[in-house]
Amino acid sequence: MATVLIVDDESDLVAVLQEALHASRPEVHIETAVSYDDALTALERLAPRGLDVVVADHRIGARTGLELLAVVRDRHPRARGMLFTGQATPEAESEARALGARVLWKPVELATWLREVEALLGA
Repeated sequence: MATVLIVDDESDLVAVLQEALHASRPEVHIETAVSYDDALTALERLAPRGLDVVVADHRIGARTGLELLAVVRDRHPRARGMLFTGQATPEAESEARALGARVLWKPVELATWLREVEALLGA
């Protein structure tokens, strides 16, 4: 069973994304977090199970999605990542790509977001 971690400081958006992914791929285990610290806690919970995909907003509290993507790369080297943001700089976009992550800009249609996540799951 694949595992996805969705991290965004907008809890309403996290709920919508989680619901949409569950409706599209009910077999996927979904963890969510609304801050960097919550995401680290989720990563610890996921350590025995593993992580396949992480989707992180750029701004997640006092830290950034880029920092989280770097931690994920160290702890789960096979996991694929996506920076999902409306506020990143071109430098942040380049850094995300250097970490091997895709970049998807907000706002975006939910169907597009799902296609991107499904592509990461299938990669």
